Parts: sequence; structure tokens; C-alpha cells
Amino acid sequence: MASKQWHQAVNRRLGAREVLDTERAYAEFWSPLGLSLEGTQEALWVFEVEYGIPMGGLRPTDPLRAFFEPPSDRGVLTRWLSEFWSGDRSDAVMEHLARRRKATGIALSHEAPLTLGDYALAWNGARRGEVQAD
Repeated sequence: MASKQWHQAVNRRLGAREVLDTERAYAEFWSPLGLSLEGTQEALWVFEVEYGIPMGGLRPTDPLRAFFEPPSDRGVLTRWLSEFWSGDRSDAVMEHLARRRKATGIALSHEAPLTLGDYALAWNGARRGEVQAD
């Protein structure tokens, strides 16, 4: 789980936004990608656990780097530790995706996801621009 400072930094990067209920967030933002509600919830679960942001506060256009960049800090030691934790967070999220793909037999893509939308599509075995089958 991210520290309070990390959580605040992520929220600043994402900007002020309304946290929608799950069904509304899905209908407005995730369904147009062709994802199922269940598949979207499964993909975004790690972001809720790590950063405390529920699905209703996440958008497909959110860049993954907004979650992985450490909070600004002027202390050299703190900055070094934050950069270390940044890699750890990135690794944890990508490991979550790799385990899913291995368990379901979804082929690994050579393209790293850049946004939450890319991540959710990859979780469900698709890439940007592909239409999901029901």
C-alpha cells in the first residue's frame, strides 16, 4: 500500500475529479473500450489496493507513470528511497498483469501499457484499437 505522501502525489497528478459509483464509471469510461465490468474490476483492483483509489476514481486515459513516479522530495535519501519504491510499485503492478496472463494463457504483448486503459485491455487479452467480443 502506498504511503500517505505517495497517495497525495498520485491524486495531485490525476487532478480533482468526482469518484463515481462503479456502475456509472464502467458505463461512462470502461464499457466503450469493450471491456466487461468484471474484467475491468479485476484489472483495476491492484490500483485500489496499492493507491486507495476505487474504480470510480480511475479513468482509461490516466497515465501509468502518474502512479509510479515518486512524490517530490528535497531530501536526497528520501528521494533515493522513493525512486526505489517507484520501481517496486511498477514491478508489483506489472507482475499482477503477468500472473493474470500466465494463469489465463493470454499471450504477452511486446508493448508495455502506458495508460490504465491499455493496462485493462492487456489484462483482458486485447490491445488499444481492438474490439472486445462479448
